[in-house]
Amino acid sequence: MSKQIKSYAEQLVARKGDGAVFGLQMLLDDEKALTRKYVIQNLAKLSWDKVETLIRNGLYDSAASVRKEAVSVLASKGGEQALEDLKYVANNPGEAKSVASTARMAVQKLENNARVNDSEGNPISVYEFNRSINELVSFEHVRVEGEVSGVQTSSFGSHQWVFFDLKDEEKEAKVRCIGTVFVLRKSQISLVDGMRVIINGKPRLSVKSGMFGISVNSIELSGEGELLKAFELLKKKLDTEGLFSPERKRELPRFPQKIGLITSQDAAAYRDFHKVLSARMGGLDIYFRHVQVQGQSAVNEILEALRMLETYPLDLIVITRGGGSIDDLHAFNSEEVARAIYASSVPIVCGVGHERDETIAGFVADVRASTPSNAAELIVPDAGDLRRRVDNAVALMHRSLTTDVRELRSRVDTAHSVMERYFRHTREQVRQITHRLYSYMHLYEQRAADLRRRVQDMETRLEASMKQLVATYKERVDATTRLLHSFDHREVLKRGYSITRKDGTIIRNAGQLTSGDRLETELADGYIETEVKQSHETEQSSRTSE
Repeated sequence: MSKQIKSYAEQLVARKGDGAVFGLQMLLDDEKALTRKYVIQNLAKLSWDKVETLIRNGLYDSAASVRKEAVSVLASKGGEQALEDLKYVANNPGEAKSVASTARMAVQKLENNARVNDSEGNPISVYEFNRSINELVSFEHVRVEGEVSGVQTSSFGSHQWVFFDLKDEEKEAKVRCIGTVFVLRKSQISLVDGMRVIINGKPRLSVKSGMFGISVNSIELSGEGELLKAFELLKKKLDTEGLFSPERKRELPRFPQKIGLITSQDAAAYRDFHKVLSARMGGLDIYFRHVQVQGQSAVNEILEALRMLETYPLDLIVITRGGGSIDDLHAFNSEEVARAIYASSVPIVCGVGHERDETIAGFVADVRASTPSNAAELIVPDAGDLRRRVDNAVALMHRSLTTDVRELRSRVDTAHSVMERYFRHTREQVRQITHRLYSYMHLYEQRAADLRRRVQDMETRLEASMKQLVATYKERVDATTRLLHSFDHREVLKRGYSITRKDGTIIRNAGQLTSGDRLETELADGYIETEVKQSHETEQSSRTSE
């Protein structure tokens, strides 16, 4: 829309009357939707009875933006006719989603307003009252400026929420605000108590608790001075938590091989860093992640780059960009970026801005470089300087080694002379000891031969004596065996004799027996049992028992 048309429309509205209505009506035929939308906005400022029909006709405009504006105007004016028109738009299946959604919200607002204001109707529940009021107040968007106080975060459902109060110090007023962490990330602001901000959102009344507040859609700092104030407040907060403590900062590896780099590939910082790095040291592995270094997506892209580089076996990570205003460097003053740097498992070098620039990321990083070029200088040594140092070290080592070798050679020569004299004396002693040893060994061999002969003679005599002794004892054993054999009663029985026993006692005369005695008679080949019938000293009879 041209400035001339805008100026002309403003003049018509200021004039008011039928002429203003007619002039704006003529502009409704403009081919640009933006012009027609602007006309609808200005018609609403004139007498409603003269412009109502024109605005209702806007519901049938070819452009969705114009129809949506007409819906908003009718919703703000209200009335039964407006409610019917809005219901038609809300239920029209061919209507654009954004227009139909706005119409449905307007219908709901008007119906709730009518229900709440119906004093003659039936009473409604607390829930219905709160819901109706919430739908009424949450229809309009608001922009509110104030000082942040009592920032809190909590998790509920699948989101993380941020709660804080927005205060008006002069009037001693405050309003409760609620938003998601996503809103803060999108707004690129790290809320800290004391900073002054402007919030955009909708008023809302909690149906359950009855608490009134603002549902935040976006946040912006109030002016350039507030950016500096927010920077100082966040700096103080993180410093108190120990994120800037020198004790926790890690030393960089002297000769890193794998380096992570986070910056924009289109920035001069990227070229400067590579130029200095290549000139100082070659053969390095650079794991590069391209990110936006300013703008709404910068913080999320930097965080994602840090998470990605954490998965590689890096020696260190460099975050860099060129200089700029405090607004340009805002992504590097983010609390989320600062905490991600603090939590990194490898050392991080921050080379953001020029030497005079300060960032929260630089304070948290293990090493802060004044410029992107300085970051490259800090992480790797200069190859030429390193070569000169090596050459000087080699020359110094050569001179030192030459002196040491000369001194050692002198010591070795002296030691060789001493050892030669010592070994010559020792060799003579060994020769004498060896001669004596051989003499003793010869003498011992003669004595050993003599002892062997004596032992052999003793063995021969002992063997002969043992044989004779064994033969003598054998003859004695044989004689004794024959004698013992002759005493065996069984040999006597074989010659026809017998032995008679009574109760195991040998009967030697007839006087030992009486009638009825049972006897056992042993023969050479068995036993006979008998019974005494009659016993006489000179005569006895016997019978064989069965």
